[in-house]
Amino acid sequence: LKKELESSQEVMGSLKINSDRDAATGLPGKSEADRAIRAAIESPHGKFLVVAVCSRVQAVNARFGYSVGDRVLEAFAEHFKKGLSASDQLFRWQGPALVALIERAERLERVRTEIRQFADIRLDKTVEVGQRTVLIPISASWSIFPLAPPLDAFMKQLEAFTAAQTPRDYA
Repeated sequence: LKKELESSQEVMGSLKINSDRDAATGLPGKSEADRAIRAAIESPHGKFLVVAVCSRVQAVNARFGYSVGDRVLEAFAEHFKKGLSASDQLFRWQGPALVALIERAERLERVRTEIRQFADIRLDKTVEVGQRTVLIPISASWSIFPLAPPLDAFMKQLEAFTAAQTPRDYA
């Protein structure tokens, strides 16, 4: 038993444990997104950042609890993941926001049209709350930014958009 325990500890020590996974969505978190953005801004040509903020998550949390809010975020993230291509990188930013780092050869308007095809679709999530079933509509505000230096100005633009989507009564 002692040898097995030592062996397990060696294996666990050699594994890189990724603690930056969001519990609700399973996506890499903000620090991973930050690293990916910093790397991408080194050669930004043809790269875009899509930011999407799930609407009314704070209200769902307040009314039905955080576990229901997490299920709403999970459905939202799955929907976005399905709309993006396999090479795109999706991250949980903070609060009810997701960011996707995408690379496209097309111009901004064409990329915006591509994202709009799935991002503007309103979803419905059915959840069991106590003894009743509740249908929760899921929608988002989103924007797309061409990746461009300087990094600080780009990050301020991203933060300004996400902050503008937060309801004032929950700030």
